[in-house]
Parts: sequence; C-alpha cells; structure tokens
Amino acid sequence: MNEYFQYFISARSQTDDHNRMDIDGANEGLQPTPGGDDTTLVSNVSDEFILPPISTTAQTPAARQAVKRKRKLVVDEAKEIDSTSMKTQLSDTTDIVGVLELAPPTRRLMHLKETV
Repeated sequence: MNEYFQYFISARSQTDDHNRMDIDGANEGLQPTPGGDDTTLVSNVSDEFILPPISTTAQTPAARQAVKRKRKLVVDEAKEIDSTSMKTQLSDTTDIVGVLELAPPTRRLMHLKETV
C-alpha cells in the first residue's frame, strides 16, 4: 500500500504536458486536446465527444431589444368623457364581479354537485 502512495506522489510531482490523472499509462495513446484544463481525457475514445461553444452574443439584452417590434401609438379621438357615462361605468360592476365557485372539499360532494 505504501508503494502505491509513493508512486502516486512521485507521479504527481512530475510536470509534463499530459493530464495529471494519467499516471498509470492507460491513456497513453490519447493526445492532449486544445483547450487546456477544461477538457477531460477518457480511456475509451468512442465515449469522447466535444460540445460546441455557446454563443453569448444572442443572450445579451441589447440583442433581445433589437428583435422587438416597434409599438404603434394609439390615441383616442375623445380625450374626455362626460360625467354621466363615467358614473354609469363606475356603478356597473357586472363585468368584474362574479360568484365565487370553490370546489367541494371531498370527491363525493363534487360528484353530487355534478349530478344535480
């Protein structure tokens, strides 16, 4: 067991161009890939794949604003409404007030409500 730790420490202290995890030589046939420390070498070459870089230019807020359409300004012809129409609109609340319907607390009561 001590030999393993001594071998591990001596192999770790060596500086070379390969990944430091390749101390046993199992990955000797693989070449270091460009990109430095952000890539990991795998023992099976068929399992290796490289993801393309993500473009950050499309994610900026300036790019999102350029895609938006310009809004059209809508101006009403009548800028004031008379007092009678305002009073009728304020007194009529049928469009915003309704009966609150909650579901019954049990399935049995819900079934009874649906059948009635």
